[in-house]
Amino acid sequence: WITANTDSNTFKFSRSDNELIRAIKNNRGPLQKLWIFPITAFNQTFIDDLRNNDVRLIDYYWHISRGADPINTPYLFIRSLNMFLYLQLQQAVYSIQTLIDFLNSTINHISQIKNVEDFQAYMGSDYTVLIQKHGWRSVIRRDAKAGSLFSKYIWKNFYEETENKYLFRLTDKMQKFYHVCTFADATDYDKMMLYWKELDIYLTDYWNELRDKLNEQDKNSIVKPEIDIFRKKIIQFLNTDTN
Repeated sequence: WITANTDSNTFKFSRSDNELIRAIKNNRGPLQKLWIFPITAFNQTFIDDLRNNDVRLIDYYWHISRGADPINTPYLFIRSLNMFLYLQLQQAVYSIQTLIDFLNSTINHISQIKNVEDFQAYMGSDYTVLIQKHGWRSVIRRDAKAGSLFSKYIWKNFYEETENKYLFRLTDKMQKFYHVCTFADATDYDKMMLYWKELDIYLTDYWNELRDKLNEQDKNSIVKPEIDIFRKKIIQFLNTDTN
């Protein structure tokens, strides 16, 4: 694919740009990214060269790890590779506690906002983060059907687990509510209130059931969402904008 000219320190692609782009898209790994683990004995030189050429190690389309040499430093290679695989796993799965912590963060910031424009701007920002962190279910399912061993494992051992149904139900209700808050206009406030009531009822009525699914350590550390504060702000913004 790529050949190097050591005299001029340049690289030449052996395929056309369009072919290369198609090949990259077709060979992306988990979560729509290229996960690159360099096999090199000169890791720091490799990283410095990328930076000198303005190539980011972490990008929307790829994630480049710090590499190692399996011959000269086998234990470092195994450790670094395992950590890199664990990072992929961390980005593909999450817990109820993680999702509740995210909601609490939103509520904390919303409680300090004074107008509906700032409210929508912040909800839009959080909606993007919510999708990036917890919105991979459809992608994992598609990749599992396409034959990805990683996605098959995640789908079977995480998304198909009955004990996670509360987690996914909460995720869906949060995504709907965050989405409508982000893109709402004058005709969408009834829908915003509907999705809010669904989320409100779920968190209020099923809180004990959610907690029953946590182990004792998580029960002691998880913080119940301040639903009353969120509810008050939602009603305030809707009434302000519709009056």
